[in-house]
Amino acid sequence: MGTMSATLWICPQVQVQAQPQPQMQAQSWAQSLAQAQAAAQAPAQAQQLLIAQSTDQPSASEDDNNQQEDRGNIKEVNDRLIAGNRLIDKGQYVEARKQFNEALKLAPNCAGAYNGIGATYLRQNDFKRAEAELTKGLNIDPLNVHILNNLGSATYHQEKFDQCILYYKQALQLAKSDDAKVEPMVNLANALADQRRNDEAIDYFNQALRIRPDFAMAYNCLARMYYNTKKYELAAENARRAVKFKPEYAMAYYHLGLAEAALNNKGEAEKALEMSLRYEKDPSYAADTRRFLEHVRGSSSTALPSDVNDMAGVEKLIKARAWKPAESAIHTLLENNGDDPVLYNNLGYVVAHQRGATPHGNYERAVLYYKQAIKLKKGPFPSAHYNLGQTYRLLDDDKNAEAEFRQAIEDSKATRTPLPVAHNALAMLLKKRNKFADADNEYKSAIAQAGLELPVIHYNRALLLEKMEKTRDAVREYELYLKVAPHGLNVETARARLRRLGIEPKG
Repeated sequence: MGTMSATLWICPQVQVQAQPQPQMQAQSWAQSLAQAQAAAQAPAQAQQLLIAQSTDQPSASEDDNNQQEDRGNIKEVNDRLIAGNRLIDKGQYVEARKQFNEALKLAPNCAGAYNGIGATYLRQNDFKRAEAELTKGLNIDPLNVHILNNLGSATYHQEKFDQCILYYKQALQLAKSDDAKVEPMVNLANALADQRRNDEAIDYFNQALRIRPDFAMAYNCLARMYYNTKKYELAAENARRAVKFKPEYAMAYYHLGLAEAALNNKGEAEKALEMSLRYEKDPSYAADTRRFLEHVRGSSSTALPSDVNDMAGVEKLIKARAWKPAESAIHTLLENNGDDPVLYNNLGYVVAHQRGATPHGNYERAVLYYKQAIKLKKGPFPSAHYNLGQTYRLLDDDKNAEAEFRQAIEDSKATRTPLPVAHNALAMLLKKRNKFADADNEYKSAIAQAGLELPVIHYNRALLLEKMEKTRDAVREYELYLKVAPHGLNVETARARLRRLGIEPKG
């Protein structure tokens, strides 16, 4: 089908100031609860593995000596595992892996050590390596609930959903106590929800809550799920339960705010969003919440569109920063209308902005959607290439980011559509590689196309000119930035840099 008439959403203009790094959210959609459990295997298991290595039939005295040696090895193996777990808790993943590898030297068949190594890679969002290490552990101990649960997480983040669900179900079946069942149960529910198997997901969430009635995370997941399926009263009810059991739960307050806004309860929505801001520690999530709060305060009706059947409705959701409902609406449009490059481009945009198990995982999903948009377009598509470049940049893949920015620029020339943000983004990468002259040329192109509409480009160029020791030109760019954007994000920094150059800022 032809391209739908719709806004092509592109990633926000990048500024030179440092962006917050993606963080693992302890309580969020499809979070693997087992990531924090690089569980040391029981001493009995290590003992069995060590004894199994003996092939000779020792004499009685030799047997006594071997048992003494085994007990010493068992203690050292467990000490290494415990030390590795503590280092994981401190975020010292490289050092943790050293401890687990030392344990493997002593007990090569220690499944717990492989589980620990896999857990470090999970924490670092290196899901392929995590899966490889955890699989080694599973080959040794196929009934290990911790490894199965962690493998579910590793495969989930690679969008291997069938495998992920299978691992969680196996972990659930093997868990010996009700308490041990809760974690794989909630992980399984989250994975099913992401596959739109909502009835199954709700059943598992409720099973988990029957075992642990004060489990705030499960209530929060239910709140988000009910919100996404437009059952706003149930969403609000479950969000309230989440904050009852965890009063500082920023994300649950956020979901409560979304639900109250959808119910057009403006005052309650504002209160919930303000509470979310009070407890939110992630700057990017706080900014997201703040923007939605501004939308609620500035709107006479806070209710979001209930029946979205065209791109106009999707655009309203995007402007309200209701990312998950926007994603759901776009999927519905794709199912009803067939593949469309504009829809896939916008799908990448909303996915990249979502709060997920990890932002890193959302960025990888966004990459897939942008690539699909480009594939379907079969021709110049500057906005999709630019968005893809920005997402690669967030994934710290500067090489692919630069290639996409260059392609976006070429496509913009082919379509005669100025795209100054692509020149600006490319300039930043070139500056990072110390290619100052090339970077300056890109900034000049960006300014020529944008004029004064994107003041941040003048600020970015001023920083570059300082590095090039072109002080007079840098001063001119800083002053122009301050004149055009007196309330910009970088105003205080620009003023400080002017003073360092011996110039007192005007105004």
